[in-house]
Amino acid sequence: MHLVIESVGTRNRGGSTVLNQLLDACVSHPGVSQTTVFCDSAWQTIPRHNVRYKPVAADSAWQKLDWAMDGWKRARQASGADIALSFNGFSQAPDQFVMVHNTLIFDTISGTPLPLRMRLKALRELTVEAMKNANGILVQTQTMAAAIAQETGLVSHVFLPTRPQPFSGAPSLFQEPKTDNRKPSNKNLLWVGSEFRHKDVDTLFAALRLLDFDYEAVLVGNGIPMEVPAGVKAKWAGDLGWQDLGAYYRDADLLINTSLSESLCLPLLEALATPLPIVTPDLPYSHEVCRDAAVYFQPANPVSLAKHIDRALRRGDLQELAAKRHNQIANNAYQRMVSHLTTPSP
Repeated sequence: MHLVIESVGTRNRGGSTVLNQLLDACVSHPGVSQTTVFCDSAWQTIPRHNVRYKPVAADSAWQKLDWAMDGWKRARQASGADIALSFNGFSQAPDQFVMVHNTLIFDTISGTPLPLRMRLKALRELTVEAMKNANGILVQTQTMAAAIAQETGLVSHVFLPTRPQPFSGAPSLFQEPKTDNRKPSNKNLLWVGSEFRHKDVDTLFAALRLLDFDYEAVLVGNGIPMEVPAGVKAKWAGDLGWQDLGAYYRDADLLINTSLSESLCLPLLEALATPLPIVTPDLPYSHEVCRDAAVYFQPANPVSLAKHIDRALRRGDLQELAAKRHNQIANNAYQRMVSHLTTPSP
């Protein structure tokens, strides 16, 4: 079968990781003979057997809207493909599956700037319309499925990838042992995210001010480097490639996640595979991914976060629990997703 995927707009690390692992599954799946990907013109493609990339110039919001409303429909019809998938979930076309990642279209995060709220409102309307007309809806967590069901009454198919693997051409994040050149008293704290409001880096900064031990915090992620407040011992490392990111994971003593809304949360999966102790908000997406292999704090509460950072560093069982959770479910989520796409409905 010929599978055509549209992923225009996918540039960030999380979306790119999911898309690359999905494409690896397409290459190895016996039901897919050819895959065509209409991708963002700025996306870094990786050569794969029987995968053709079709870059789409859609840098502005208006160009993306035109692609979503009309361009993808025409491209899907011209491709002659047997199966179609809107990877970003909001582009309109007949006879397609849609994959939904963005929980922010259903969540209202306090302090979200007006331009972003307007953009999310438009994305929500497009996504709901695409889901209503789709052959099927694919998500990665029950949390995302529940949000869709509550808002629309529609049923989704869940494929939770609990063991993240490096995609083709990317080195393992965790190949080498930790090299520790720090002062013995220092703790290396790692935060992976972006500058977007729902990542809630303000809670992180406020909590770090409350810690009563020596630490060095590193903030990793895409977006505009943010200013680190006075009195906080942290540096903003920016967006990193896989090899550099792996070094930060290996040298960390703790992963701190503060995000208020996620469809999956890739850093949690990465930390489980290290494994690192994890502190994460007491929210459904965190529990679904980590279960008992994390310490949970009250969301958006710096005092609670500071207390639980200290608690996580003192617990000796978290690495064992993380390794157990990491190995609970085989890494076949994307193979199962491709099988779902290529299996005719009864």
